[in-house]
Amino acid sequence: MTRRDTDVLVIGTGLAGCAAALAAARGGARVLMLTKQARPEESNTWYAQGGIIYEGERDSAERLAADIEAAGAGLCDRAAVDLLSREGPRLVKDLLIDDVGVPFDRGPGGALDLTAEAAHSVPRIVHHADGTGRSIGYTGSFAWFGTLMPFTPATANNKILVAMTCISATGTNVIGGIAVQI
Repeated sequence: MTRRDTDVLVIGTGLAGCAAALAAARGGARVLMLTKQARPEESNTWYAQGGIIYEGERDSAERLAADIEAAGAGLCDRAAVDLLSREGPRLVKDLLIDDVGVPFDRGPGGALDLTAEAAHSVPRIVHHADGTGRSIGYTGSFAWFGTLMPFTPATANNKILVAMTCISATGTNVIGGIAVQI
């Protein structure tokens, strides 16, 4: 088995894993991402169809939190609800819209096409057709990882932004990997 030294180990290659890896790498850490899947984009994010919470007109963190609590029938973790309602919309804008450039659907005037799903009291969901997760994963993989190249020890230097090695479900053989140079 090959040994790799890393500052941060991220398990999972969906939106949360990619965002964590990107933040750590931008902070100067050497990051290794692992997935049990044969392809790095294979994640729950890839299969998400609907949309993702953003911010609607006349919306607020308090209104979003109330909608989440209503949808959760009072069983929600209050700290998680507070964090999501305060930070979620800003992170969607900063990371997915501004940084990555996910092509969310837009109306005739170019504004984001916001919809209401589930228990949301205002339209605040951004989406891309009926494959939002796939769009996030596809667009994000190129934005976050740039030009893909095989991961080899020769590329493991201080120019690596993120190195991803895909490990098989048994954890015994390396299937493939990608690395980014800045």
